Amino acid sequence: MTKTIRYACLAVLVLLLFSATAYPQNAEAVKPSSEWQRYMVKGEEFSVLLPALPAMDTTDRALDLYNERRERTIGAYADGVAYAIWTFDNSRLKQTIEDIMKAFPRSANTFQKEIDLGTIKGKQYGSQTPQLTAVTRFYITEKNIYVFEVLASSLGAGETSIPRFLNSITFGKDLSGQELKDGVGFQSVATPSSSEIFSGKLVDQKVRVVIKPEPSYTQTARLNQIAGTVVIRCVFAATGSVTNIHVVSGLPDGLDQRAIEAARGIRFMPAVKDGHFVSMWMELQYNFNLY
Repeated sequence: MTKTIRYACLAVLVLLLFSATAYPQNAEAVKPSSEWQRYMVKGEEFSVLLPALPAMDTTDRALDLYNERRERTIGAYADGVAYAIWTFDNSRLKQTIEDIMKAFPRSANTFQKEIDLGTIKGKQYGSQTPQLTAVTRFYITEKNIYVFEVLASSLGAGETSIPRFLNSITFGKDLSGQELKDGVGFQSVATPSSSEIFSGKLVDQKVRVVIKPEPSYTQTARLNQIAGTVVIRCVFAATGSVTNIHVVSGLPDGLDQRAIEAARGIRFMPAVKDGHFVSMWMELQYNFNLY
């Protein structure tokens, strides 16, 4: 079955350049570097700086009965700032930036500037409230459309992190950096300052999801024509990781595990209460449909 990307869930980022290396599969054991690192994806046209190993999910989304295209989501979180990248193969559709913008609610924010990188054009939009700063950049190349987004809480390090992320975006053929592969990325093992976990009704600002990867079918589940919904209860921790994952209602043939892996790849801005990031209970539903 072809997975779908949910655009509504929306928001990735050296001092040292690394030659392409393998993506660590045991991402939970990886500690974040004190310095940002440059990352790239094989087959893509960009590299970028990020403060932590990002989650990445690649899917082939059905466009119609006969065509599909490759799409990717990449996301990271650190110090009250969430980073996201979406990539869209545009070799068949030949969409414009304006076409892609319709799928991103935050792109309706204030236009800031045109971006001209020679053969690559872009547009930047942004918004700011006392609680949150959001900046979204759209780039179009001959083959792809790229969306880079950064969301920074007023409690975080956005003043320095936003320009560092955006100014690090590089396009070209001979790119350097650590090569990313699909995976859940860095999972913080830091202990939140408070052990209390709140419901959504008790926080001042709820969790803001930036990227939410969708799970894929297992081969066995597809052969057995298993369909339905996996319901997960989990904690969106103040440290930026999804923890305490429990399956409330599951499906057989490995679909529960696929849903759990997808949940671990979510990147988000933590909830806020009394001027501090706090942990919050959430319920997630993953639908598995054969079509």
